[in-house]
Amino acid sequence: MGVSGAPRSRPAAGRRRATKGAKTTPGLAARRAALLILEESLNPAAILSERLEAGLARASLAPADAAFVRALVLGTLRRRRGLEAALGRLVERPLPARHARVHLVLLIGLAQLLLFDTPPHAAVTTAVALVQAGKGASRPLAGLVNAVLRRAVDERDRLAPLVAPRPENVLPPWIEERWRTRFGETALERIARVVAIPPPIDLTLKPGVDGRSLAERLKAEVLPTGSLRLAPGTRVERLEGFRQGKFWVQDAAAMLPVRLLLTALETCGGVGAGPVIDLAAAPGGKTMQLAAAGVRVQALDRSRSRLERLRENLARTRLSAELLVGDAQHPPFAPGSASAVLLDAPCSATGTLRRHPDLGWKRGPDDIARLAERQRRMLEAAAGLVAQGGVLVYCVCSLEPEEGVGQVEEFLAKHREFARLPVREAELPGLAEARTPSGDVLTHPGIWAGRGGIDGFHVSRLVRRQD
Repeated sequence: MGVSGAPRSRPAAGRRRATKGAKTTPGLAARRAALLILEESLNPAAILSERLEAGLARASLAPADAAFVRALVLGTLRRRRGLEAALGRLVERPLPARHARVHLVLLIGLAQLLLFDTPPHAAVTTAVALVQAGKGASRPLAGLVNAVLRRAVDERDRLAPLVAPRPENVLPPWIEERWRTRFGETALERIARVVAIPPPIDLTLKPGVDGRSLAERLKAEVLPTGSLRLAPGTRVERLEGFRQGKFWVQDAAAMLPVRLLLTALETCGGVGAGPVIDLAAAPGGKTMQLAAAGVRVQALDRSRSRLERLRENLARTRLSAELLVGDAQHPPFAPGSASAVLLDAPCSATGTLRRHPDLGWKRGPDDIARLAERQRRMLEAAAGLVAQGGVLVYCVCSLEPEEGVGQVEEFLAKHREFARLPVREAELPGLAEARTPSGDVLTHPGIWAGRGGIDGFHVSRLVRRQD
C-alpha cells in the first residue's frame, strides 16, 4: 500500500530521531492500551465495556491517561466509518488483512488528529512507535504510518468533513439505510449528531428521594420523566447519595417499560397477589424499579455473574427481589402465576449505539433474523406465565421492526387472548413523539437531541383478557 500523493523522498533525519525508541516515547503506554482494547473489542463475541475495564486494569495507567484511553477507544469506534473514509483518501490501496493491527494504529492516529486536541507530534510519534514495537515490525510499515499521518496533519481541513457527525460518517451503512427508510432524513440527522458524541449519564431515583434538591446538589438536569441527567464521564460512585442507595444508573428510555407496567397494574386493579416476573433481568435497573415500587419481584437471568452484580446493587439500594438463574425460553415458574411479566428481550441493541458503538460493526440483518426467532420463543414463554387480566410488557433496545413492532403484531395475530393496552400521551411526559399510532412506544437517540439524546427502545404493553 502506498500513500496517495505522498513524496517519495526519505524523511529528514530529525523526523527519524523523533520516532526512535518506542520504550521512551511519551504517551505510548496509553496508546498501546487503546490499541489492545480495540483489537479485543472487535471480536464478535467480545463485550466492549468488559474489554475496556479489563484493558485499563491490565495497563495500570494514571487516572488522566485511563480517561484518555477510554475516550480514544470510544471515539474511534463512534466515528469509525468517517475515519475509514479519511484513511481511504490518504492511501492508494488498503492494507492487506495480515496488517490489521497497523490499520488500527492508523485509525487511532487519525482519531487523535481529527477528533481530539492531541498535538500532531504526539499522535504521529506514538503511532510509529506502536508499529515499531509490534510483532513483525518493519521499517517500511513504520515509514508508511509516519507518512500517512503527517499527510493527515497537512490536510486536516480537507479531511474534517469526513468525520463530521453526519449519518454517512457515523452509522454503519446497513443501519443508515434502514433508519433513513424508517425515520426519515431529518430524524436521521438528529440521530447521527447524538450517536457521534459521548452519552450523558441518567439516574433513576428511589421513591421518596427529593429529585430537585438532589439535582441541585449534583448539578444535574431533571428530565421530564423524573430521571436526573449528568455530564458524560461522571464518576457515579463518588456522588452524594450513591452509597446510601438513593439512585441507580439507568437511561431515561430504559425506565419507561416498568413505569408503563406499573400504571397498567393500577388500571387493572393489581391483578391479585401474583408476583411480577422480570425475565432476562440483568443488568437489573428494571428489577430495582419494580422492587422500589413495592411489588413482589422474581427476576430471572441466565448469567449468574450478572445476577451477582444485581444482588450487590439491590443490597446497596436496600431493595429486595428473588433472583433465579435460568433460561427465559423455559422459565421455572407456574403457568398463569404472574400478575405481570416484563420481558426485556435480548436483541441487536441498535438503539444503544451511542453507548456501544462497536455493535453496528459486529452485527447485521442476518443477526436480526436469528435474534427475532429467539425473541419469539421467549415471548411465547412469557405469555404463558401471565394470569387472566394480567399485564405483559415486551421491550427491546433495538430500533429494528423485526424485533419490535413486527414481533408484537405476529404475537397478537396468534394469541387472541391478548390485546394491546395502548400507552397514553400523559404517560410519556416530554416524549409525545415516541408514542406510535398503535399505542406502542418507540424512542430513538434523536429524541431530546438538544439534551444529549436518549436510547432507542420499543415498548409494547399487552393485557390478557378475562375469560
